[in-house]
Amino acid sequence: MFRAPRGELMMSMSAQVFFVQAAAKNVLIVPNTAVRTVEDATTGRPPKAQVTVVTPSGATETRAVQLGLRNRISAEIVSGLKEGENVVVDTAPAADTSQSRMRMLRMY
Repeated sequence: MFRAPRGELMMSMSAQVFFVQAAAKNVLIVPNTAVRTVEDATTGRPPKAQVTVVTPSGATETRAVQLGLRNRISAEIVSGLKEGENVVVDTAPAADTSQSRMRMLRMY
């Protein structure tokens, strides 16, 4: 493998950099695909977050949760969910890829 002197990038090379703005340890997290945001345009309030939980009987229920820190992969759950509870992750495929619109990912 060729290595540039002093670790510099050579022409046509690129790098991806992430800046850490906040960090949390020992917190409850779920995948972002398990979190749904519900907006109410009439009130102007911030969107509410919800997760679907599998109950011990096997049924599902939707719960409001309070989110903390969030990144591109996971979200911290501050309240509304307990450790060990199972959440439903959105695995539904796009109905028709030719008709689907691209979504821009939010950077948190």
